Amino acid sequence: MAKPEYTASRIPSPGAVRAAILANPDLVLKDLEIIRVLAGPQAVQPQENVIDLRGVALRKLESRLQELEETHRMVVSAAYANAATTRRIHRVVVALMKCSNLQVFLDTLEAYVPNQLGVAAIRLLVERPPQARSPLHRLRNQVLVNRSPGSIARFLKRAALHSEKKVLLREIPGGSADVYGDIGSQIRSEAAIPLDFFRHPFKMLLLIGSVDGNQFSPLQETVLLEFFGNSVVCLLEQHLA
Repeated sequence: MAKPEYTASRIPSPGAVRAAILANPDLVLKDLEIIRVLAGPQAVQPQENVIDLRGVALRKLESRLQELEETHRMVVSAAYANAATTRRIHRVVVALMKCSNLQVFLDTLEAYVPNQLGVAAIRLLVERPPQARSPLHRLRNQVLVNRSPGSIARFLKRAALHSEKKVLLREIPGGSADVYGDIGSQIRSEAAIPLDFFRHPFKMLLLIGSVDGNQFSPLQETVLLEFFGNSVVCLLEQHLA
């Protein structure tokens, strides 16, 4: 849009300019160039024995303003990312709810869910007492990884590093080949979600592996992953009933 051209007859009067500023102070306050001119050292000539610190203060305020603007952008970006992750988690839970049987559930967990969550692989570590029987141990799926009793507890004790969260997030140099298979060497971060069942004697650990080392950081919140883990437990309970 072209800037308005002012002729001698169209120049706003001081009163009109003052009224416009009073009506909308942001016209001045958000314009660093105007602030710099108004508050700069050239605005008023100081005496020889006076040191004008307004320019220094203004530069500090400008730097602080830039920091606040960057923080604001980061907060907004994080909020958008969190909302997008929430939608993805809800989408995969709905897809898992539509599975007609246990085999379809595992197939969906193997193929559909990693793609939707933007991760490399999902694995279900399953351990059970030798005398227990479950349909899980009759199925063949890459998601399922059988483990001997006590393996999950040892894994969590070794990896948690005194974490008090229900979900363990960690950066790793590579995933275990006997868990992730060929893609294990590419795994750089991992989420471990213990699955607690009430009606079955075995234990499970849901592992989510990513090739992005920053995707699962110990500093991140785990509310959405806890929700996902609880949803998996409820749906598995139904299929195993």
